[in-house]
Amino acid sequence: MKLYVIKGEKAIDITEVSGSINLSTSVDTLGASLVFNIVRNYNDLSYIFSDEIETGDVIILTNEKELFKGIVVSISTTKYSRTVECLDYCFYLNKNKVIKQFDHIAASVAIKQLLQEINAPEGEISNISTSITKVYYSNTIAEIINDILKQVNEELGVKYKLEFIDNKFNVNPFKKINVEFRYKQTGNETINESIQDMKNRILVTSNEQESTEILAIAEDTKNIEKYGSLQEIINVDPEQKEAKVRNIAKTKLKELNKVFKTVSLEGFGDDNFRAGRVVYLNNSKLKLFGEFLIKSCVHTWRKGEHIVNLEVELFEE
Repeated sequence: MKLYVIKGEKAIDITEVSGSINLSTSVDTLGASLVFNIVRNYNDLSYIFSDEIETGDVIILTNEKELFKGIVVSISTTKYSRTVECLDYCFYLNKNKVIKQFDHIAASVAIKQLLQEINAPEGEISNISTSITKVYYSNTIAEIINDILKQVNEELGVKYKLEFIDNKFNVNPFKKINVEFRYKQTGNETINESIQDMKNRILVTSNEQESTEILAIAEDTKNIEKYGSLQEIINVDPEQKEAKVRNIAKTKLKELNKVFKTVSLEGFGDDNFRAGRVVYLNNSKLKLFGEFLIKSCVHTWRKGEHIVNLEVELFEE
């Protein structure tokens, strides 16, 4: 593993003076974050470079391949160390607000238009036919893309994620990785079960403020009898076809009508782990077998060890 800061045209290796390097991704957050400590000693000229790292500098983390590239957004300095926080280039999608109107435009086309607003480099953007009709006032580009992908998920039942990889923005479905979670026992394993996010009745209504018409209903009567009514309302364009609206209700019910089970695992790391990937687990102690979606992932490099902490949930296609 190597950590570099870019100064002008030079890539300066700061691995040896850095410690506690943490790389984090989450399905609920756009982009990746990197936090590391760097040694400083104002009485020792050999450490003077640590004070030359500035906000806005580019930081790159590699391990045979590039794992992170982003900019320094904040620095905390004490007498003998500095803590440096970096965000990948999704930072700019989170910080640029736009006014945008889409009128029956395919989701993939709408996302490309949003990236073009700030001349963001496009990578692989999956072809997504979901029609987007909506006006966005003073929303960030990240907020709009998240809303578009939410509409896609509601209609198609397919989850997509925007990521900054290989210096480009990519939008693809959550994907499987061809590795099993291989790790030595650390004892840090937890299963959490909750019904706080459960929804067993879905109403689809018109997004016109003047209308209260219910366009579709999907519900699980047995689940309602057991847990009580837990209702969600989804607003859609009233011009949507009836079959499409019914499908949105069924898809959302399938996604939310369950006891949510998340599992926290810790072990020796693999660079391929990242939020939004699907990993196979074979854990007899916790009775975890099959494919699980990585909801959040934190890689930590410290004293020559690479530890990964995952939060996963059962993956349902």
